[in-house]
Amino acid sequence: MRGRFLHIVLMPADGGAVRNFRISAHALRAGIVCLVGLVFALTASLAFHVKTFREAQVVRSLRAENLALRDQLVDFDKVADELDSRVRLASEREREARLLAGLEPVDEDTRRLGIGGAFLQGEPSGAIAGAGLRDELRDLGSRLDAAQREVGFQEQSYRQILTVLQANRERLARTPTICPVRASYTLSSGFGSRVDPFTGRQGWHNGLDIRATIGSPVVAPAGGSVSSVGYDGDFGLSIHVDHGDGVQTVYCHLATALVHPGQSLHRGETIGTVGTSGRSTGSHLHFEVWREGRAVDPRTHILTPTAIAD
Repeated sequence: MRGRFLHIVLMPADGGAVRNFRISAHALRAGIVCLVGLVFALTASLAFHVKTFREAQVVRSLRAENLALRDQLVDFDKVADELDSRVRLASEREREARLLAGLEPVDEDTRRLGIGGAFLQGEPSGAIAGAGLRDELRDLGSRLDAAQREVGFQEQSYRQILTVLQANRERLARTPTICPVRASYTLSSGFGSRVDPFTGRQGWHNGLDIRATIGSPVVAPAGGSVSSVGYDGDFGLSIHVDHGDGVQTVYCHLATALVHPGQSLHRGETIGTVGTSGRSTGSHLHFEVWREGRAVDPRTHILTPTAIAD
């Protein structure tokens, strides 16, 4: 059977030769199909390239944003370091305030538990930050959370301190809280077990040896009443002060005593001077604190302790 054909006649306007084309219906259909397929292919290719271009723009934008976030993290890290320092300083001041109030110190586990909720909720977005940046954000969040908890605990502790201070002003005035030597000094020997500098044997030291120049002022660390003044064997010229509530303080190896038995004292009042009287290896003050008949470490009654010298 003869197939059907499409005849195309081209007649030039200038009277030139007429051209006659014959295209089979099958070839025409094939051409149309190819043309449509080409259009679809070009459209799909264009859509793919547009999508790729947009995704590349998004990636570049995210990279730029991540770089900006990293720069901000560096700044935030510096702020966090400063915050850590301030929180540590505030913790020390809070410890001193608790001492002034006569409250028991707080153990580190309780302090770390603190008060308050998490600073950052959930995980940092993966679309914004890569794994490394997420780790940095998580670490920063943990540091800020710890600082927030510590500050929350301090606020609660200060409220407790203020309540106690208001109720116990008189007793607090008689609680030893300052170093008795009001001059440049070092601690040459601490409280507890030590080697006796004269015998070379292991022994027990009931106080602190505070090394200072001869004549340095010695002051009362709290209000009280002088119970005795005089020479006390190896301790040399000594002063005993009763602060009430079962607390006494002792000051030994003095050069001079500037108070007398029965005299009332106020915190910071000068009672004598550093010397070398008695059995002494050099000018220093031997300082003891007794509570209910038992010697306790005087460093728990000094707000700003100095490191023990070698």
